[in-house]
Amino acid sequence: MGMGRTAHSESGRTEHSGSSRLFKNTFAPNCRNEYFTESEILGLCKTGFPADRLPKEAREAVDKMTERHVEKSKDADSQIRRIDRMLPE
Repeated sequence: MGMGRTAHSESGRTEHSGSSRLFKNTFAPNCRNEYFTESEILGLCKTGFPADRLPKEAREAVDKMTERHVEKSKDADSQIRRIDRMLPE
């Protein structure tokens, strides 16, 4: 694969030694990808792929990524409000 070491699990999921896990494509028969990263799966869902067709582990990974994104957005909004209060009117 050329992406570093991988560890295979019985569920068919492949975990990458880097920051993003890989999931075996058992859910998108019209796609030629053998594996998907968490980000790719999130992109599929954003463009209309039904999340209920994802394996449980992939759905949980997408949920966690979404939660992290929401928290980062809240932090950024908080920082912007703090800066706005510091600026002269």
